[in-house]
Amino acid sequence: MSWVRVLSCSAWLVCLGAISAEEPERRVLLNDARWLVIENTYPPGSESALHTHRWPRTVYVLEGGAIELIGADGTARIVEAAAGQTMSRPPETHRVRNAGGTRIRVLETEAKTPPRLATYAFTGGRWFDGDKFVERTLYSVDGMFTEERPANIDEIVDLGGLYVVPPFGDAHAHHFDSRGLFSQINSNYLAEGIFYAVSMTNGIKGKQSVLPQVLRPDTIDIAYADAGVTATLGHPIMVYETLARGGYDFDRTKVERARQPKANEDAYFIVDNEDDLDRTWDRVLASRPDLVKIYLLYSEEYATRRDWSDTYGDRGLNPALVPAIVERARRSGVRLAAHVETAADFRVAVAAGVDIIAHHPGYSPDQEIPLERYRLTAADARLAAEQGTIVVPTPLSSATQRYAEKDPEFLTVVRELHRTNIGALNDAGVPLAIGTDAYFSSASRDAFLLHELGLFSNLELLCMWSVTTPAMAFPDRLITQLEPGYEASFVALRADPLSDFAAVKDIAYRFKQGRPIPAPEQPGSKQ
Repeated sequence: MSWVRVLSCSAWLVCLGAISAEEPERRVLLNDARWLVIENTYPPGSESALHTHRWPRTVYVLEGGAIELIGADGTARIVEAAAGQTMSRPPETHRVRNAGGTRIRVLETEAKTPPRLATYAFTGGRWFDGDKFVERTLYSVDGMFTEERPANIDEIVDLGGLYVVPPFGDAHAHHFDSRGLFSQINSNYLAEGIFYAVSMTNGIKGKQSVLPQVLRPDTIDIAYADAGVTATLGHPIMVYETLARGGYDFDRTKVERARQPKANEDAYFIVDNEDDLDRTWDRVLASRPDLVKIYLLYSEEYATRRDWSDTYGDRGLNPALVPAIVERARRSGVRLAAHVETAADFRVAVAAGVDIIAHHPGYSPDQEIPLERYRLTAADARLAAEQGTIVVPTPLSSATQRYAEKDPEFLTVVRELHRTNIGALNDAGVPLAIGTDAYFSSASRDAFLLHELGLFSNLELLCMWSVTTPAMAFPDRLITQLEPGYEASFVALRADPLSDFAAVKDIAYRFKQGRPIPAPEQPGSKQ
């Protein structure tokens, strides 16, 4: 997809920004269909970006001070707010500046008042039933599907023989924690029919800046893992300490960055022993992640890599800690995902009972390590299948793409390893979800790479992308079937993807939670 390269690395880093103590801090405490509750903290002299409050709201002052409110037209006024004061505000666009010398903290509660949803009748479509396409008529009433014709219909949409499928998902991404990037990424995902995604580690502060824009009918829905759990000098510390400094030079030898951290407990937590786990676990959950991700890298070499002092980002958790982490996740009611590199990592994660494996072993192998250490056995795959462990293969990761440029011959070897491991998982019946693990990309590229591997029928791929992946992202939502009682969301294709999988790229119409998503071309409709 050409949009992958729209932004340069430098532009991306400007959007991400560096962590600054003088920036306002925004914590989204609740964001559902009815309420948006945000705690805003303004250090002295700090100023927010221009932003819009779409709904009426109350403002409760937790810590008072001089608040300067700057309107969209530049007019400004100062309000002296006292702790315990409550104010009522209309929808508005403004900037907020702390004009005093003390910290200001406020709790804002916006009451969402969406307009009444139109009632739609969809005729002339071929609807996917999980196995084949069936001609039928469905209705959208209050954002949900029904087969019963409502008394009043606002709009009849003739789908004209289009092939209707549930929306697609992306099970492994990392670019949803930048407010500056979100608008473009959202547009590109919706254009590709991807309505659901999982952020498999992100900066917590960055997430807070983006959250008000997600989980809305006109944007993609994102499940956030927040800060990952790793060991001292482990992955992903190198990535996030580099980004926190506004850089893109991912150099494993710059260990001093880890020893003077800027992203600790924002993008990662360090857990080296059970005492660390006791002290840290509540903080891991404090940001209310939708799932938690742990990092396993070369578990079979843990004792050796633990003592390396001249590199970082090349190790992970002590494998002996994983059962205790799984137990805590179960007690806390949160799902657990695991990053893995080798087959040994995979075995540790599956044996402990994690819910999701975020890669298949060997997704991006080290050329200095024998490939056999990445190869799964049939027994490995069977155990994962028996436990219902979901695996996100990520054959097109950022790291794997580098092989195409530097060593095409090794890439051929890697692709054969992918075929072997992913094939073993599929043969055993392991549920597979589609995700990319590549910045400025999306799961569509991985879907087509999986198609090229020749392991799956078009039906299997379609189910992986439109059923398994969305269900992994939001297991408690009714989003994976085009049936009465499910959310009225779908993508309509011009051709049959069961005959030609490339048809998933030719989208004619998008509909999300009872509302059409604007697109350049839509089928004709009549009032």
